[in-house]
Formats: sequence, structure tokens, C-alpha cells
Amino acid sequence: MLVLTRRVGEAIVIPPLDVSVIVKSVKGRRARLAVSAPPEISVHREEVWLRLHQQPQPGVEDLPMEGVRILLADADDGCAARYEAYLSGVGYKVTIAHDGLSCVSHLRQRTPHLVVLDAGLLWGRADGVLGLMREQADMPDVPVLVTYDEGHRDTLSSLRPFGVDDYVAKPLTPQRLGERIRALLALPVEDSNWRS
Repeated sequence: MLVLTRRVGEAIVIPPLDVSVIVKSVKGRRARLAVSAPPEISVHREEVWLRLHQQPQPGVEDLPMEGVRILLADADDGCAARYEAYLSGVGYKVTIAHDGLSCVSHLRQRTPHLVVLDAGLLWGRADGVLGLMREQADMPDVPVLVTYDEGHRDTLSSLRPFGVDDYVAKPLTPQRLGERIRALLALPVEDSNWRS
């Protein structure tokens, strides 16, 4: 297993093997690597994820649709209700949080497979929730989709350091939100703290 601790563009050289690894890009929790090695050293790529306590981790593709948990944190009650109705109708198990405090509480109670986080969330805002998710050990590390309206577009730059997986502008139809969620859940879930 190779653990990388370099910035984009910095090379890691393994001298006895004459192998170098360069981090080409980082997006969220995924890194693209370039490897150079002599022809006699076989190099292959494989996705690897870690788990705490060595329990088997279900991939989203292994779960029935109704087993996929979405935490939907949106300050707009009307939007939240429309999104919940659609997502529940297609089989997701949806939990709604209307502010940052209840979002954090839900995250600690039961780990979702994905969080939909409104940039304008009250009582903690998106950056407060993301900060806790990334800094506290009892918080899960799961994909995050941030929704925003024009009034909160300027706050998006403060969210970049948290490695948000996707952003989508409002107004947003429930069907479009469902498409973005499906696209994010198609990626392997990595380094998650899974709790039942």
C-alpha cells in the first residue's frame, strides 16, 4: 500500500525500484496519479479504500435503492419537501435537516451515503457543517453535493478547501437533483466511517 502526502505536481521517487509517482490532479477525495517505472517492473492501477475497524464496507452498487441514505440539508422548506418527495419516490431513504445544527445531529446519529447541503443553511451554514465533517473524528467522510442560489454564489469560494464533490445551482428540479446524486453515488465510497 502506498500513502501519498504530496501536492499536485510533486513527485515521489522510490529509489531502490527506480519508480516515481506524480500526483496529476486531486478532485474531492480522488487523486489521479502518473507512474513511471522501468519495463521490468509491472505497474497496475487499482482503486483501494480503507475502513475503520476492518468491517466489510458495502458499496452503493451493493445496496438496494431503498437502502441508500441521503441527508438533505436545506433551509427552504418548500424545496426540501419537493426534493424529499421525489427522492423517496425513487427509493432513497431521505432525512431532512433545516439548519446546520440539525444537520450535524443527523450526521452523528446515522451515517448517510451522501449529503446534499444548501450553501445558505441557517445555524452553521455549509462551511460550518463541512468544517466539522472534515475535522472531527466522529463525523462521517461521505460525498457532499452543495446546492446554492445566486445570493450565495460568493460563499462557494469558502467551501473549496473542504473538498466538496459537486456543486449545483438553484433553481433545481427534483429530477435534476436525482441525476446529480446518481452520478456521485456511481463513484466508490472511500474512507467512510460507516455506522448502521
